[in-house]
Amino acid sequence: MSNCLVIAAVAVAFLAFSPSGRAQTTDKRESGKNIHRDGWDRIVPNVPAAFSAWGMLMSDLVFEVSQTVLRRLDEAAWESIESEFVELEKQALALLAEQGVAEADRSTDRLVECRYAGQEHSIAVAAHPGATAETIAKRFNQLHAERYGHALAATVQGSTLRVRATGRLEKPPLKRRAAATESQPTPRSMRDAYCFAKRAFCRFSVYERVALAPGHALVGPAIIDEGTSTTVIHSDQRLTVDVYGNLLIDMRLT
Repeated sequence: MSNCLVIAAVAVAFLAFSPSGRAQTTDKRESGKNIHRDGWDRIVPNVPAAFSAWGMLMSDLVFEVSQTVLRRLDEAAWESIESEFVELEKQALALLAEQGVAEADRSTDRLVECRYAGQEHSIAVAAHPGATAETIAKRFNQLHAERYGHALAATVQGSTLRVRATGRLEKPPLKRRAAATESQPTPRSMRDAYCFAKRAFCRFSVYERVALAPGHALVGPAIIDEGTSTTVIHSDQRLTVDVYGNLLIDMRLT
């Protein structure tokens, strides 16, 4: 299984992870899709085969509880909805307590799934502190217009109440790696491999991932081996190692 996420920062890049993710990021030219020519096209994180597990460590604990209401969204019904939200919050916070989350690290968010009377699909609207039936209905109309291009002068119904409880967890720190002590890394060996840029087999320099440090830069053709993953740098690509040890790959400027 391979995973390539599109992330947005200063420019768009593919984030490659899982044991086969790097093959996809370096072979995107097979579909004729190069994202850009002047920014980092591809990022290979540390230990890409276990990157999704690292993502779990960086996540908070979240529970969601819900209750169907299906009633007209007006001020007469809002007092009852507020009471139901309080009960849902008690349920959600109790789940966090069962998981040992400290009270100071618990928080909740309220959502009302709204729709027009007779409509099948709903849109979730955040119910912030101080919200009223009027403000929720107004926000629903805005979201409906943004999503579907129009809003209706029709009765707005609340179909489902949701409470999302979040337990903030301690996150592992991102550690900066020591800078390279030499300007260029030394290849472990040489081998023949197929280069998509040349559309032919050619000699590739093979490097150990552990030997690459912040400040190192090299140009393809090259292969980066780390046991559980292999990153291929074709002859029209260059690689730079950032301060966290991530491999940044882009197209060489010619």
